Amino acid sequence: MMKTSTGAVRCKGNKHARVVDNEDEDKINTLPNFVFSNILIFLPIEDVVATSSLSRRWKPVWILVRNLCFDDDVAMGIVIVPGVRLAAFQVFVNSVIARTDPISIQIFSLRCVSPIPMAQLDLWVSKAIMRNVREMDIDLLEYERMHLPANMCSLTTLEVLRLCSDFALLNHSDGVCFPNLKILHIFMQYPKNRVKEKLFFSCLSLTELNIMVFILPYDPPANFIIQSATLNTLTFVTPFA
Repeated sequence: MMKTSTGAVRCKGNKHARVVDNEDEDKINTLPNFVFSNILIFLPIEDVVATSSLSRRWKPVWILVRNLCFDDDVAMGIVIVPGVRLAAFQVFVNSVIARTDPISIQIFSLRCVSPIPMAQLDLWVSKAIMRNVREMDIDLLEYERMHLPANMCSLTTLEVLRLCSDFALLNHSDGVCFPNLKILHIFMQYPKNRVKEKLFFSCLSLTELNIMVFILPYDPPANFIIQSATLNTLTFVTPFA
């Protein structure tokens, strides 16, 4: 291998050797940050954070990522002590949320098998709301009914909401709830029909609705009235205990 007078690199013994200019060797680092952040969308958030240690060029890139998807089983897989596992997961999520600075979030996803304090959950969801999240997915191993921040119902950027845990959803005071929501997946346990009926009717842009209702064999019959002028797809699942 030898260098030419222009700084290019040529391999000896091969007349068809390709000449590579040193300036072309690191073209990837000349790409704008938004290209890097679009690449990082396809990586788990743990790997996204790890890219900051690749080089000085990568350090400011990961904080621009717009998909914040947290899974304690992935992030804390090697930690088996429950209390330590949850504490470490909370520190990790808080650190990522505090250090990332996108104007808007495409996806906020949270999956956790450990019981998260409600104050902590409310803080994380509120941060996502403040960043105009478009898609939210929450799946928690929690047996008590949980509440989302009241101002979430009026969020105009939210288009997809998947709640795989039992949340109490209340209507906004003006009668319109989730004004631009198109896809809604919810889990219900001992639902109150009137509240849910009003909820579905007040989602003015809803096109896909997936309802999973947890019913015990001895529970009284439950009636659901679903009214929507925009709904195209309805899936209703009733697993029994």
